[in-house]
Amino acid sequence: MRYDLAHYIPRLQTKIVLATLIFLLTLVSSPSLALVAKDKKFSALIAEADLILVGTVQEMHGRILTDGLIVTDVWLHIREVVKGEHNEASYPLQMLGGVVDGKHMKVHGAPTFQRGVTYTLFIKGNGTIMFPLVGVAQGQFRVHQDPDTKTEVLVASDGRLVVGIGKNDTVVTEPSLHPQKHHGAPPRTQRRNNTPLSLSQFLDEVKDRLSP
Repeated sequence: MRYDLAHYIPRLQTKIVLATLIFLLTLVSSPSLALVAKDKKFSALIAEADLILVGTVQEMHGRILTDGLIVTDVWLHIREVVKGEHNEASYPLQMLGGVVDGKHMKVHGAPTFQRGVTYTLFIKGNGTIMFPLVGVAQGQFRVHQDPDTKTEVLVASDGRLVVGIGKNDTVVTEPSLHPQKHHGAPPRTQRRNNTPLSLSQFLDEVKDRLSP
């Protein structure tokens, strides 16, 4: 299946602030550095997002921009749009990094995606910034079916299960000695005394915050 990227997404801004570009290139060229974003409150994830959606990755295509940077277009099949406007069945998310013809560009700490996996995403500035998720990886949650309850739950970018929204307005995750990132099911050892927050409960929390 082929998609017309220009139909969905505006051209990446041709003028990028020089300091930002130098910073990104430094991250890419030095494996010892990582992309770190300031912690975001749950309300900030919602307020800052242009688009909040649940979607499944269908395809991922890397390409090289005219300035030499590699970006990957992550094509999502939309299950639900919670905030914002998007009327198409598919949505392309443009991320810095990827692989093209054996050339690799990786930024440590940046969100990663897998084909066939469903995510809940808090998107901001897609097509105009290099990491269009609020709080970078903080705006990405992997949807996973709980093996015990058979309900859909959420796994944060560090591999921990989402168990609630705290009184201090933070997304509460189950601590683990061995967090497993977005690859496969989270280990059962992550489960302690807290019941995971289901996807539907999480989305209800988002919708409640959006209600006037």
